[in-house]
Amino acid sequence: MNEAFKKRLREATINEIPALLDALDQYRDQIPSYEIADFNRLKREFIDQPNNFTLGGWLGRLLVLINGFKFDVPVPTDFPKNASSKHPKSTITQHHSGSGDNVAGDKIMGDKVGGNKYNKQINVGGNYITNQYVNPDQQENKAATKQKILFLSANPMDTDRLQIDREYRTIQKRLESSSQRTAFELLNPSLSVTVEDLIKAMNQKPEIVHFTGHGGGEGILITNALNEAQMMPTSAVKRLFGQHQDSTRLIILNACYSAEQAEEVSKFGIYVVGMHDVADDSESISFAGGLYSGLGEGKNVKQAFVDAMIIIETYYPHSSLQPEIWYEGEKLRL
Repeated sequence: MNEAFKKRLREATINEIPALLDALDQYRDQIPSYEIADFNRLKREFIDQPNNFTLGGWLGRLLVLINGFKFDVPVPTDFPKNASSKHPKSTITQHHSGSGDNVAGDKIMGDKVGGNKYNKQINVGGNYITNQYVNPDQQENKAATKQKILFLSANPMDTDRLQIDREYRTIQKRLESSSQRTAFELLNPSLSVTVEDLIKAMNQKPEIVHFTGHGGGEGILITNALNEAQMMPTSAVKRLFGQHQDSTRLIILNACYSAEQAEEVSKFGIYVVGMHDVADDSESISFAGGLYSGLGEGKNVKQAFVDAMIIIETYYPHSSLQPEIWYEGEKLRL
């Protein structure tokens, strides 16, 4: 992706964003198939602007996504006349979903649609409706939304000891020392998780989920009320994360033989990292450190995964650790 377009995007006012999104949309056929869902989700988020929407957080996620695109996009020059205004108004472009009538150039002045006061005009033509409105409840000055990271672990007393505290501190330090550290929020870790703990923890709607523990091919090991090993089968793992496919974009299953769960969960359009073989504890921690270092520098998921693999292949050339990254049921060859 050309720097000129990314620079213009970073400097854009909220009224200029639709033109830039439309410019990107012209190259939709060049967006990798495993990233088109993320692009559509971000575009829909800008259109809908939910109550927790902030331009800074949304823009940060978009920049991370397009950073890995292998094509250039010309910087548009045709922006709305009031695009330079910093006043919290938004211009929203969305696909037309009406009867199919093609009305070009018509103007509606001062009408109310769905409770929102339209500020100037609605131009309806072709495949798009462009409207401009004021919605004070959604346009307050808020801090940029951070990507929430949920750290989960299980090390039942009847299993081999893991360096869970070291892994958590490694992730924490890598994020804190990164250039994009303000883009992430490391939630309070959930340790020795039971299935009830997992369900409750996921209600925080994290964008990134990191599980460290033991696996056995047919599922992951969590704990029961007595801190004994409890197998959570692949079907339950898939059902758990499938409920949160709209909010979670990346899951790391740092456990032995977790590739099967990674494959199944990835079918929801989530990037999932799993281990094909035995996962040595120290090597797994080094892998995690490399992955979060990449994410913390603004790299996309695939680039961060490659960074982590470079570290493993350099420091542990004879490692049995075989991390795999899956998306939409397919293992990515990186």
